[in-house]
Amino acid sequence: MDVRSVVGSDEGGVFGAASRPAQVRSRSGGIAVTTTPAGLPTSITFDDAQLRRDPDRLAAQIVALCRQGTMVAGVRLREELSRNGFDADALAASGLPTLDDLARAERVADLAQR
Repeated sequence: MDVRSVVGSDEGGVFGAASRPAQVRSRSGGIAVTTTPAGLPTSITFDDAQLRRDPDRLAAQIVALCRQGTMVAGVRLREELSRNGFDADALAASGLPTLDDLARAERVADLAQR
């Protein structure tokens, strides 16, 4: 998954960025999760092949995707704050994730898929 396409453009300003659900998908495309900005799943869909996987590994991947959803929301908010004039120091102090953090989360989710 291309992290920039996941983050996407924001409509609704800072408050819109902070409240929009995040949608993430496994690299294989077999699992899709929609989360609140806090990472709580609101929708989980998966293809039939996922039912044949080890349940613990499937659960681990779903949890990793929920965490990734939180990161997508955080990156989206960080980018909106940057567009609204927050400087690099303020953004660093915010603790919001970066695109690099999101890429690392994707790798974790990929490892859980194996």
